[in-house]
Amino acid sequence: MSNRFQRVILLPGIHKTGSTAIQEHLGSQKEKLVSEQSLLPVVVQREITTALAAAELVAPEARKEAFFAALLDFRSEEEQQVETLLLSWEGFAGGMTGGYSEARERTQFLVECLGDEPVEVFLFLRRQDEYVESLYLHLIKNARAEEFGRFYDEHVRGVNLDWNLLCDSWEAAFGAGNLFVRLYEKDVDGDAFLSGVMSWLSIDQTGEIPAVRKRENPTLNKKGLELMLEIARQTESREEIRQCRMVVESLFPRLPGENFCLLSKDQRAELHEKYDGANRALMERLGEKSDRFVIPLELPESSLGEPEGGEDEVSTLKLVQLLGAERIRRLEFEGRIKRLERHVHNMNREAVEGGGFVTNNLFWEKYKSLSKKLKDLKSRF
Repeated sequence: MSNRFQRVILLPGIHKTGSTAIQEHLGSQKEKLVSEQSLLPVVVQREITTALAAAELVAPEARKEAFFAALLDFRSEEEQQVETLLLSWEGFAGGMTGGYSEARERTQFLVECLGDEPVEVFLFLRRQDEYVESLYLHLIKNARAEEFGRFYDEHVRGVNLDWNLLCDSWEAAFGAGNLFVRLYEKDVDGDAFLSGVMSWLSIDQTGEIPAVRKRENPTLNKKGLELMLEIARQTESREEIRQCRMVVESLFPRLPGENFCLLSKDQRAELHEKYDGANRALMERLGEKSDRFVIPLELPESSLGEPEGGEDEVSTLKLVQLLGAERIRRLEFEGRIKRLERHVHNMNREAVEGGGFVTNNLFWEKYKSLSKKLKDLKSRF
């Protein structure tokens, strides 16, 4: 079977390196890419996995034909005649909680699917400590109810995040000259990030394809993280969790300068010891002279206070209502009700101990205010 394309671009991630932003950008420019550059981006996971599943059902020698048949049979004639095919899916590299241990098997399977197509692989990598924390936050925001220590023990300590080995798998599959690696920098401006990626892929952006902003995934502060953990423990409804997440992200974002670290000092030291040699070898492999891929041993300064402007009570009430009245006692809101009850109880006791003759007007004004607030809170549930 002859080559279908002049160029096939694979973007296998890894996860948590801006893949969603890249995919959204390519998807938004699909018509122009097809008509003006004869490039077809396929970024929908369902389409890729359908093609892979079809290829898996046939013998290795027939996988290329099965893969492209499943991938392109729903495309328009114009889209099937393009010269360049771009496939973006983080799953190409393997599973993110398994340390990409199946990378060699995945890449070999792709070789069978893509045959002798002119494949180029563009791989983003992220320093292990940043990757682990970003992965955990992603799982928690998507309702994974697991404390960080347990997550680390089960999904980090026992797996191999040696990115050098991952690069070896891709080089073995498609050749060293067809693997291009870039280190992900989380603080790069969205426009600069996308523009840099398109240039790296040699995709023209000369005014024909306007840049779009990289979507920033809201990062939770410590309080928001704890609340999402509590929500995940109490409901399995994906829609309910999605709505709650939107409220939590608006109430408890991590503000600039809030550099709290999930990894303990010992965990950070463990990652440093395990991957320092591999990371330095990777930097040498890439011709990098800096030490930006070396895991620092020191912890960033913590700043775990409340978001500026205080807590939005109305939005918090809506959040709790979403979860249902029967779950109130287990949420952050329970603490606020209990604190009010304690204040009112203490003031009652003070009044009784004073023989009921407390004459301080400020005392009674505060008592009435707290009692009313407590009554209002309880009445809403």
